[in-house]
Amino acid sequence: MSSKFTGFIALIFAAAIAVGCQTSSSDDNAAATDIPTEASPSTEVETPTEAPASEAPAREAVTITGSGTLKSAPFALAGSYTVSWSAKAGSDVGCYHGTDLERVDGQLMLETLTNEIIDDAEEHTGSSAVYNLEALDYYINANSGCDTWSFVFTPIN
Repeated sequence: MSSKFTGFIALIFAAAIAVGCQTSSSDDNAAATDIPTEASPSTEVETPTEAPASEAPAREAVTITGSGTLKSAPFALAGSYTVSWSAKAGSDVGCYHGTDLERVDGQLMLETLTNEIIDDAEEHTGSSAVYNLEALDYYINANSGCDTWSFVFTPIN
């Protein structure tokens, strides 16, 4: 081994010792030697528990009404729902009633609620279901020629 290489290793070793001496203090050394042999808890930690099902917030039915072609105001949904709808034309000519449930955040979601031709002035009704909706805000995108329409989202337990 050359003397330059040996000197270089000695320099690195001396620098490491010097850095170690500067970062430790007498308190650090005392703490390092006072390692307990038995663990003893200093504080109690509460274990989190889930709320009983009876205390979970209840989901309620949501009713949305409108007229003609429009985007409804946003409303919150989460989980699965039975969807009941009604629509009524303003005359005997009837109307087309096409609606989709869409996410407010703009992420693509294909959930057609209605695709109906109403052929008279009577109120028409129907129902379907939506399943496993993420807890988000949604809106109804209505392409409807009907004078009045409504939807009721009833939670499925």
